[in-house]
Amino acid sequence: MGSDAIARRGRRPGDLRVVVRRPAKMPRTLGPSALFAACYGNVGSSIYYALGVTAAFALGLTPLALILAGFIFVTTALNYAEGTAALPHAGGSSSFARRAFNAPIGFIVGWVQLLNYTATVSISSYFAISYLGFLGKYVPALAPLVTDQSTHVGATVVLIAILVAVNVIGIQESSALNLVLAFTDLVTQLVLVILGIILLLKIRTVIDNIHWGVAPTWSNFLAGISIAMVTYTGIETISNLSEEAKDPGRNVPLATWWVIIAVLFVSAFLPTIGVSVFPVMYDQHLHAYTTQLATTYKADPVAGIVMGFKDDLSRFWAQVWVGILAFTILVIATNAGL
Repeated sequence: MGSDAIARRGRRPGDLRVVVRRPAKMPRTLGPSALFAACYGNVGSSIYYALGVTAAFALGLTPLALILAGFIFVTTALNYAEGTAALPHAGGSSSFARRAFNAPIGFIVGWVQLLNYTATVSISSYFAISYLGFLGKYVPALAPLVTDQSTHVGATVVLIAILVAVNVIGIQESSALNLVLAFTDLVTQLVLVILGIILLLKIRTVIDNIHWGVAPTWSNFLAGISIAMVTYTGIETISNLSEEAKDPGRNVPLATWWVIIAVLFVSAFLPTIGVSVFPVMYDQHLHAYTTQLATTYKADPVAGIVMGFKDDLSRFWAQVWVGILAFTILVIATNAGL
């Protein structure tokens, strides 16, 4: 009898029932910091593409739209934390639905999540190429990624194909590298927020950007809140890693709270700085209110924000750093969706 099997007496005298204890599928090695890094690498990357799209609808109320969407994110994240602590199994919402209802419902929820991941892969890869193309002003070979739409789309398809091939071949990604990149991304965003508050933020401009019921209209503002939810995609990651977490009942909720605090902080201040750098203006040709955050820099809004730095040297290094880091983080987010 193997070491993983134990013998128990049956119901009748002389009966012997063998119970095989299945070992854990994955070693539980992830602490709260590793869970936080893995999750923030996905959730934190969303601001790189969601900001410009949200600003197109919410205009001067973009910070408020992201904050209101953030409240919905908090309730979702806490539900995931509670469910994962009770059922520490990979699968996230699919596992919850299967346990709470039945297998068919769990199957349907799983397919919905697949659609969600498909959208995440498409969006993340597209904007990864946008940030790479942003460096075209310094590397001319990259310029067509921004100036030519067909080249942009083609590069996006090639990027996805490469990542699919990598996953099929089975080359393992470095968890340590992902950990470093996630924390580097967080530190970069925090530094941008701090420098933005000190050097770029103009409260008077932020207030003047608001034209209640006009720019944006109430319907566009509500649409902006819906679109802003894209900023918070990726919380499922922390649930999918629960089988590898040490003491998931404690560490998963703790890491979730860290993600909530970090994401809400960045999502509240970075858009505020953005609408301060690019105020809402009335376009005489379009006969509508708009902001450069949603037009000129709609594909790379965070890179656009650092254009506001007055010092040439600071602006140059900030552009290069944000361009490279955003591309890397979005590639990792694309790979996570695959």
